[in-house]
Amino acid sequence: PDPATIVRGLYDVFLFFREMEDPERPGHRFFTSDADHIFLKEIAYVQQGYLSDPPGLNMYVRVGMSMRTGFIYFRSLRSTCALEAYHLHLRAAQHPCARGGSGPRLEMVRSNLFDFAWNIRAAVDANQMTDHGHFCPWLVDALDQVCKGWLDEGNDARPAALRGHRRTDTTIAPITVRGIDWEHLQRLKSLGARAMEPSVLRTEEEVQKVLAY
Repeated sequence: PDPATIVRGLYDVFLFFREMEDPERPGHRFFTSDADHIFLKEIAYVQQGYLSDPPGLNMYVRVGMSMRTGFIYFRSLRSTCALEAYHLHLRAAQHPCARGGSGPRLEMVRSNLFDFAWNIRAAVDANQMTDHGHFCPWLVDALDQVCKGWLDEGNDARPAALRGHRRTDTTIAPITVRGIDWEHLQRLKSLGARAMEPSVLRTEEEVQKVLAY
């Protein structure tokens, strides 16, 4: 729904509970004393549209159909589960010394590699990419280039990894910038921002151990 509809609904719910007494705590209100302040703070996010669907975007994705009944299964995109799962797996993939000891440059490399693998898995799950069992699609593109004009589509001798393969279009510029804004980081350092300390990993051997993990 649009922000105005959500605001009205939330306000009705808030008013319903606002003067109610807590049945488990006689003499106490259901809400805390600063409930009004909390409500005004949170409702600002609703007013800015953060709880509304983006206009023109279909929030349901078809994921399958029952062969017995013909019933179509849909998945809703209204969820934070993917984001929460992402951070859960990101933390699990990082060694404790990498989480607490690595500087911004090493952290950027680690998170970018993880993001790339995460996106490859998502593309495979969405049937947008072939599952090659690894996260190096450029190797498959290189193999496709070697076979071009020799073992093209339809040739029985064409490698199995290339059957139905669609090459990555490298002419399209990225639409997002990944990693750290180094210019902004340098400005912070010039102002003495201690939150941006260099990595405590002092030797190349220590760095390689973290990356290998």
